[in-house]
Amino acid sequence: MKKEVLLFDVYGTLVDINTLERKKNIWEQVKKEMEKQANRKIRKSAVRIRDLYFSLCQKEEKKNHLEYGEYDEISVFNQLFDLLQLSNVDAKGIARYYREISIEKLELFPNIEMVLAKLKENYTLAILSNAQRMHVEKEIQAILPYFDYVFISGDYGCRIPAKEFYQIALEKISCTTFTMIGDTVENDILPAISLGGKAIQILSPYQEKSSVSLGYVDPFSYEQIFAVLEKKNA
Repeated sequence: MKKEVLLFDVYGTLVDINTLERKKNIWEQVKKEMEKQANRKIRKSAVRIRDLYFSLCQKEEKKNHLEYGEYDEISVFNQLFDLLQLSNVDAKGIARYYREISIEKLELFPNIEMVLAKLKENYTLAILSNAQRMHVEKEIQAILPYFDYVFISGDYGCRIPAKEFYQIALEKISCTTFTMIGDTVENDILPAISLGGKAIQILSPYQEKSSVSLGYVDPFSYEQIFAVLEKKNA
C-alpha cells in the first residue's frame, strides 16, 4: 500500500528567511564582483544593473507563455553579461555570490528535523517550491535526506501556484492522495485543494489565514502538525 504524500513548500514553511535582493548596496557589491571577474569597469550604475536583472527575470518568466512562468537564474545572468558586454564572468558563481550577500536571515524552523524524521515513518515526503536548485539544495542540505522527491520551479519553467507544476510532481510521484503544507493561501493552499488534495497552513504572523485548510501550524511549534494530521485521518 502506497503511503500518502506530504508536499512541502520551503521558504516560510521549512525555513525562516529574509532577503534584501533589491538593496542598492547589495548590487554595488555584485557589480564589483562582476568587474573583478571581467577585469574591467562597468559603466552602468549598480541600480541600473539591478533593474536590468529584474527586467530579464520577468522576460524569462514569460518565455513559455505560462501564467506563472519561472526564470532560470544562470540564464538571466548570462543575458545580463551580454547586455553589459562582459566576458569571462562565471554566471553560477555570481548568482551564488548575490544570493549569499542578499540573505539577512536564514534558518530552519525549530525541531523541523525531528518532525520530518517522524513523518517519514508513515508518509512519502516531497518538496514543491519556488526556488533555484543551486540555492535551495545548499540552504536546506541538513534536511534534504528526509525527502523522497524534490521539485524546484527553476527546473521546470513554471512556479506555484501553477497547477501545471503541481501536476508534474503528482504524476512523477504517481499519487492521488496528497496534502500540501505551505504558508501562503494563493500559492500553497488553494491550488492543492483545487486539484483534489488537502492543505495544512504554516501560519506565520504576517500571513493571511485560510478558511479551507485542514488546520494551522505555528512554525515555531512544528510539533502541532501531528495533531492536525491525526485529526485529518480520524
